[in-house]
Amino acid sequence: MVSLLPKKKRYDNDDLIRKTDPLYKYSLDMIIMMAPLLMVGCYLNGINALKVALSGVISAVLTEYIACRIMKRDNTTGDLSAAATGLAISLMLPAVCPLYIPAVGSIFAIAVAKVPFGGARKTPFVPAAAGFAFLCVCFPEAVFTYAPITVGSASPVFGSPDFVAGTSFSEMLSYGKSIDLNPLEIYSVLSGVNPGPMGTTCMIALAGSAIYLLAKRPKKMLISFSFISACALMAVLFPRVNSGTLTSLVMELSSGTLIFVALLLVHNPVSAPRKPLPSALYGFCAGVICMLIRYFGKYSEGACFSVLLMNAVAPVVSDYAALIKKQLDAKKAIRSALEKDKEQAKLESEGGSENG
Repeated sequence: MVSLLPKKKRYDNDDLIRKTDPLYKYSLDMIIMMAPLLMVGCYLNGINALKVALSGVISAVLTEYIACRIMKRDNTTGDLSAAATGLAISLMLPAVCPLYIPAVGSIFAIAVAKVPFGGARKTPFVPAAAGFAFLCVCFPEAVFTYAPITVGSASPVFGSPDFVAGTSFSEMLSYGKSIDLNPLEIYSVLSGVNPGPMGTTCMIALAGSAIYLLAKRPKKMLISFSFISACALMAVLFPRVNSGTLTSLVMELSSGTLIFVALLLVHNPVSAPRKPLPSALYGFCAGVICMLIRYFGKYSEGACFSVLLMNAVAPVVSDYAALIKKQLDAKKAIRSALEKDKEQAKLESEGGSENG
């Protein structure tokens, strides 16, 4: 018997992921935001940047694939979360670091911070932040040593005899040295022509990523804005340079991975709160911790460490924010009741005077 009903369209697993999986859509958005940063990194640093990115992405995807095979799980590399993790770690590294550095960071992020917790949908920590923090602890010289920017030319790899180190904004701030905010320095800040992580120095490209995030995921922008606001407030109130608060603000926000982490890592949908008040509190606390680590910590980079610390206390932040909201609602209800009582008493007094 031939059925007259129209045949249902069949989808394979990849089609279903692309059409319904929020994780796939989120990871795709993150990759789209990072793509211009990678292109700028390749333009400024040459072929080294592309090699570092490929090393990180391939290592992350292979690690997840092998882990899925060993644990006899469905292959989850199609959700793009592993690729996004590897690319994020790579962009926070110098373009001149040895290729095993992004590979090690990506393997740690997937094998330690993601797979043991059940995958990207269950891990309480941002894998990319964990992988980069691991590299900071184990390979600090390779992670924080940058080469001077020679646009389009690949500098020698760190550790080679002809390698020459450059001075990044983070290093200048750690010694209390500042830049002169003349047009040339402003141009270098906006275009990224200064030593630093290969995907985080160009403020124009990061501004484009911020616009994309605001357009596609405006609710996530609240955490990012709170994070950046806290860092900016700390930079103004407690400058590390003597050349003025504006210079301190520009150097702090444009140094290291601060803006990159604010736009791409701090608002991870699994570990970060979703409601407005907890999100704002979460982002602001992460920003304050980031600056405290910069001021008093061993490393000049504190953004990823602050994200991991806030991941650990995210439930507490949500509960505290809920308590604050409950208290505010209670005060609002009391105030409203008092106003109603005053209005009722006024009406009764007016009614009594008319009867008199």
